[in-house]
Amino acid sequence: MNKPPLRYIIPLLILLPAIAIAAICFYPKDEADVQTFDAEAFRQIGYTDEELVLFEDIAFNRKDSCIRKWNSDIRIEIDDIGRTKQWAIEEVDSAIIVLAPLIAPHKIYRVAKDGNVKVYRTVRSVTLTDMDAIRPVALHGLTKKNKVTELSSDITSASVYVRQGAATQTLLHEFMHVLGVEHPTVAHPFYVTIGRSVIPNHLYPKGGEPYIQQRFYMSEQEKTAIRMLYHPTIRSGLTKESFDRLINNQY
Repeated sequence: MNKPPLRYIIPLLILLPAIAIAAICFYPKDEADVQTFDAEAFRQIGYTDEELVLFEDIAFNRKDSCIRKWNSDIRIEIDDIGRTKQWAIEEVDSAIIVLAPLIAPHKIYRVAKDGNVKVYRTVRSVTLTDMDAIRPVALHGLTKKNKVTELSSDITSASVYVRQGAATQTLLHEFMHVLGVEHPTVAHPFYVTIGRSVIPNHLYPKGGEPYIQQRFYMSEQEKTAIRMLYHPTIRSGLTKESFDRLINNQY
Protein backbone atom coordinates (compact mmCIF):
# COMPACT_ATOMS: atom_id res chain seq x y z
CA MET A 1 0.00 0.00 0.00
CA ASN A 2 1.42 3.35 -1.06
CA LYS A 3 1.76 6.01 1.67
CA PRO A 4 0.42 9.50 0.85
CA PRO A 5 3.16 12.01 0.09
CA LEU A 6 4.38 14.05 3.06
CA ARG A 7 3.46 17.27 1.27
CA TYR A 8 -0.25 16.31 1.61
CA ILE A 9 -0.07 15.21 5.26
CA ILE A 10 1.47 18.41 6.69
CA PRO A 11 -1.19 20.80 5.28
CA LEU A 12 -3.89 18.41 6.55
CA LEU A 13 -2.44 18.48 10.09
CA ILE A 14 -2.42 22.28 9.96
CA LEU A 15 -6.02 22.48 8.73
CA LEU A 16 -7.57 20.09 11.27
CA PRO A 17 -7.34 22.46 14.31
CA ALA A 18 -8.73 25.31 12.21
CA ILE A 19 -11.67 23.15 11.13
CA ALA A 20 -12.35 22.21 14.77
CA ILE A 21 -12.34 25.87 15.89
CA ALA A 22 -14.61 26.84 13.01
CA ALA A 23 -17.05 24.10 14.02
CA ILE A 24 -17.20 25.54 17.56
CA CYS A 25 -17.51 29.16 16.47
CA PHE A 26 -20.07 28.65 13.72
CA TYR A 27 -22.19 25.85 15.15
CA PRO A 28 -25.81 27.08 14.79
CA LYS A 29 -26.57 28.70 18.16
CA ASP A 30 -30.32 28.06 18.13
CA GLU A 31 -29.76 24.37 17.36
CA ALA A 32 -27.28 24.10 20.25
CA ASP A 33 -29.81 25.74 22.60
CA VAL A 34 -32.55 23.33 21.54
CA GLN A 35 -30.32 20.34 22.24
CA THR A 36 -29.28 21.47 25.74
CA PHE A 37 -32.35 23.27 27.13
CA ASP A 38 -34.76 21.25 29.29
CA ALA A 39 -37.90 23.35 29.72
CA GLU A 40 -39.60 20.88 32.06
CA ALA A 41 -36.61 20.68 34.40
CA PHE A 42 -36.40 24.48 34.42
CA ARG A 43 -40.09 24.83 35.32
CA GLN A 44 -39.55 22.56 38.32
CA ILE A 45 -37.85 25.50 40.03
CA GLY A 46 -41.43 26.59 40.76
CA TYR A 47 -40.99 30.25 39.83
CA THR A 48 -43.90 32.69 39.68
CA ASP A 49 -44.80 34.91 36.73
CA GLU A 50 -43.24 37.95 38.42
CA GLU A 51 -40.04 36.00 39.10
CA LEU A 52 -39.87 34.99 35.42
CA VAL A 53 -40.27 38.66 34.44
CA LEU A 54 -37.48 39.63 36.86
CA PHE A 55 -35.21 36.85 35.54
CA GLU A 56 -35.66 37.99 31.94
CA ASP A 57 -34.97 41.59 33.01
CA ILE A 58 -31.74 41.04 34.97
CA ALA A 59 -30.21 37.77 33.74
CA PHE A 60 -29.42 38.64 30.13
CA ASN A 61 -26.25 40.67 29.70
CA ARG A 62 -27.04 43.97 27.95
CA LYS A 63 -23.74 44.45 26.13
CA ASP A 64 -23.47 40.92 24.77
CA SER A 65 -27.24 40.18 24.65
CA CYS A 66 -26.87 36.79 26.28
CA ILE A 67 -26.54 34.86 29.53
CA ARG A 68 -23.20 35.20 31.30
CA LYS A 69 -22.48 33.01 34.32
CA TRP A 70 -19.75 31.03 36.03
CA ASN A 71 -19.16 27.40 35.14
CA SER A 72 -16.53 26.96 37.83
CA ASP A 73 -16.26 27.65 41.54
CA ILE A 74 -15.87 31.30 42.55
CA ARG A 75 -12.81 32.02 44.71
CA ILE A 76 -13.01 35.39 46.47
CA GLU A 77 -9.73 37.06 47.39
CA ILE A 78 -9.66 40.27 49.43
CA ASP A 79 -6.91 42.60 48.25
CA ASP A 80 -4.28 43.45 50.87
CA ILE A 81 -6.17 41.50 53.52
CA GLY A 82 -3.43 42.15 56.08
CA ARG A 83 -4.46 45.82 56.15
CA THR A 84 -8.19 45.21 55.81
CA LYS A 85 -10.39 45.90 58.84
CA GLN A 86 -12.01 42.88 60.45
CA TRP A 87 -15.52 44.27 59.85
CA ALA A 88 -14.82 44.44 56.12
CA ILE A 89 -13.60 40.83 56.04
CA GLU A 90 -16.69 39.69 57.96
CA GLU A 91 -18.89 41.68 55.57
CA VAL A 92 -17.41 39.84 52.57
CA ASP A 93 -17.84 36.49 54.34
CA SER A 94 -21.48 37.29 55.15
CA ALA A 95 -22.24 38.20 51.52
CA ILE A 96 -20.74 34.86 50.45
CA ILE A 97 -23.00 33.03 52.94
CA VAL A 98 -26.08 34.76 51.49
CA LEU A 99 -25.22 33.95 47.86
CA ALA A 100 -23.72 30.44 48.19
CA PRO A 101 -27.04 28.49 48.31
CA LEU A 102 -28.29 30.29 45.19
CA ILE A 103 -25.61 29.07 42.79
CA ALA A 104 -25.32 25.39 43.78
CA PRO A 105 -23.81 23.06 42.66
CA HIS A 106 -21.14 25.70 42.03
CA LYS A 107 -19.40 26.99 45.14
CA ILE A 108 -18.34 30.45 46.24
CA TYR A 109 -15.78 30.82 49.02
CA ARG A 110 -12.94 33.06 50.21
CA VAL A 111 -9.28 32.22 49.59
CA ALA A 112 -6.03 33.77 50.77
CA LYS A 113 -4.50 33.86 47.27
CA ASP A 114 -5.07 32.82 43.66
CA GLY A 115 -8.66 34.03 43.67
CA ASN A 116 -10.58 34.48 40.44
CA VAL A 117 -12.48 37.41 42.02
CA LYS A 118 -10.43 40.20 43.60
CA VAL A 119 -12.27 42.43 46.10
CA TYR A 120 -11.12 45.97 46.89
CA ARG A 121 -13.46 46.81 49.78
CA THR A 122 -12.34 50.21 51.09
CA VAL A 123 -10.96 52.18 48.15
CA ARG A 124 -11.05 55.97 48.54
CA SER A 125 -12.98 56.54 45.33
CA VAL A 126 -14.58 54.54 42.53
CA THR A 127 -14.83 56.24 39.16
CA LEU A 128 -16.36 55.10 35.88
CA THR A 129 -14.97 57.03 32.93
CA ASP A 130 -17.77 57.19 30.37
CA MET A 131 -16.63 58.12 26.87
CA ASP A 132 -19.90 60.00 26.32
CA ALA A 133 -19.79 61.87 29.63
CA ILE A 134 -18.38 65.35 30.08
CA ARG A 135 -16.59 64.21 33.25
CA PRO A 136 -16.01 60.87 35.01
CA VAL A 137 -18.92 59.48 37.04
CA ALA A 138 -18.28 58.82 40.75
CA LEU A 139 -19.78 55.58 42.04
CA HIS A 140 -20.25 53.71 45.31
CA GLY A 141 -19.12 50.47 43.70
CA LEU A 142 -18.02 48.93 40.41
CA THR A 143 -17.52 45.40 39.06
CA LYS A 144 -15.37 44.48 36.08
CA LYS A 145 -15.57 41.03 34.46
CA ASN A 146 -13.62 39.26 31.74
CA LYS A 147 -14.90 39.91 28.22
CA VAL A 148 -16.84 37.55 26.00
CA THR A 149 -14.72 35.77 23.39
CA GLU A 150 -15.62 33.90 20.21
CA LEU A 151 -15.30 30.63 22.11
CA SER A 152 -16.97 31.42 25.44
CA SER A 153 -19.44 33.71 27.22
CA ASP A 154 -18.51 32.28 30.64
CA ILE A 155 -17.46 34.56 33.47
CA THR A 156 -14.01 33.41 34.55
CA SER A 157 -12.63 36.40 36.47
CA ALA A 158 -13.81 39.64 38.06
CA SER A 159 -12.71 42.60 40.16
CA VAL A 160 -14.97 44.33 42.70
CA TYR A 161 -14.35 47.89 43.89
CA VAL A 162 -16.41 49.29 46.79
CA ARG A 163 -15.85 52.82 48.04
CA GLN A 164 -14.83 53.43 51.64
CA GLY A 165 -17.96 54.27 53.61
CA ALA A 166 -20.35 52.64 51.13
CA ALA A 167 -23.23 50.60 52.58
CA THR A 168 -23.08 46.84 52.97
CA GLN A 169 -25.79 46.47 50.35
CA THR A 170 -23.41 48.07 47.86
CA LEU A 171 -21.04 45.13 48.35
CA LEU A 172 -23.90 42.64 47.98
CA HIS A 173 -25.07 44.51 44.86
CA GLU A 174 -21.59 44.24 43.30
CA PHE A 175 -21.32 40.55 44.20
CA MET A 176 -24.56 40.01 42.28
CA HIS A 177 -22.91 41.62 39.26
CA VAL A 178 -20.06 39.14 39.73
CA LEU A 179 -22.61 36.31 39.39
CA GLY A 180 -23.78 37.74 36.06
CA VAL A 181 -26.85 39.74 37.09
CA GLU A 182 -27.63 43.11 35.43
CA HIS A 183 -29.44 46.25 36.60
CA PRO A 184 -33.21 46.09 36.01
CA THR A 185 -34.68 48.18 33.21
CA VAL A 186 -38.16 48.54 34.76
CA ALA A 187 -39.62 48.94 38.26
CA HIS A 188 -40.75 45.67 39.84
CA PRO A 189 -43.44 45.35 42.54
CA PHE A 190 -40.81 44.53 45.17
CA TYR A 191 -37.42 45.85 46.22
CA VAL A 192 -34.47 44.45 44.27
CA THR A 193 -30.95 44.85 45.61
CA ILE A 194 -29.47 44.77 42.11
CA GLY A 195 -31.62 47.80 41.26
CA ARG A 196 -31.04 49.84 44.41
CA SER A 197 -28.90 52.46 42.63
CA VAL A 198 -30.98 52.46 39.45
CA ILE A 199 -34.64 52.05 40.42
CA PRO A 200 -34.82 52.53 44.22
CA ASN A 201 -38.53 51.70 44.45
CA HIS A 202 -40.31 50.36 47.52
CA LEU A 203 -37.50 51.24 49.91
CA TYR A 204 -39.86 51.71 52.83
CA PRO A 205 -42.23 48.77 53.48
CA LYS A 206 -45.28 49.46 55.63
CA GLY A 207 -44.37 49.31 59.28
CA GLY A 208 -40.90 48.01 58.57
CA GLU A 209 -37.29 49.09 58.42
CA PRO A 210 -36.21 50.52 55.06
CA TYR A 211 -34.87 47.68 52.93
CA ILE A 212 -31.86 49.77 52.07
CA GLN A 213 -30.82 49.66 55.75
CA GLN A 214 -31.20 45.89 56.04
CA ARG A 215 -27.58 45.01 55.41
CA PHE A 216 -27.91 41.66 53.63
CA TYR A 217 -31.50 41.89 52.45
CA MET A 218 -32.54 40.17 49.22
CA SER A 219 -36.15 39.61 48.22
CA GLU A 220 -37.27 36.03 47.69
CA GLN A 221 -38.03 36.92 44.07
CA GLU A 222 -34.45 38.05 43.55
CA LYS A 223 -33.08 34.89 45.13
CA THR A 224 -35.25 32.78 42.82
CA ALA A 225 -34.03 34.73 39.77
CA ILE A 226 -30.42 33.87 40.66
CA ARG A 227 -31.36 30.20 41.16
CA MET A 228 -32.95 30.34 37.71
CA LEU A 229 -29.74 31.79 36.26
CA TYR A 230 -27.67 28.99 37.80
CA HIS A 231 -30.00 26.16 36.84
CA PRO A 232 -27.91 23.65 34.83
CA THR A 233 -30.10 23.97 31.73
CA ILE A 234 -29.35 27.71 31.47
CA ARG A 235 -26.04 27.99 29.65
CA SER A 236 -23.72 30.91 28.99
CA GLY A 237 -24.39 32.38 25.56
CA LEU A 238 -28.15 31.73 25.62
CA THR A 239 -29.96 34.75 24.17
CA LYS A 240 -33.23 36.16 25.48
CA GLU A 241 -34.89 35.52 22.12
CA SER A 242 -33.88 31.85 22.19
CA PHE A 243 -34.96 31.50 25.82
CA ASP A 244 -38.42 32.96 25.08
CA ARG A 245 -38.93 30.48 22.25
CA LEU A 246 -37.60 27.53 24.23
CA ILE A 247 -39.63 28.18 27.39
CA ASN A 248 -42.78 28.56 25.28
CA ASN A 249 -42.01 25.43 23.21
CA GLN A 250 -41.92 27.40 19.96
CA TYR A 251 -39.14 25.33 18.34
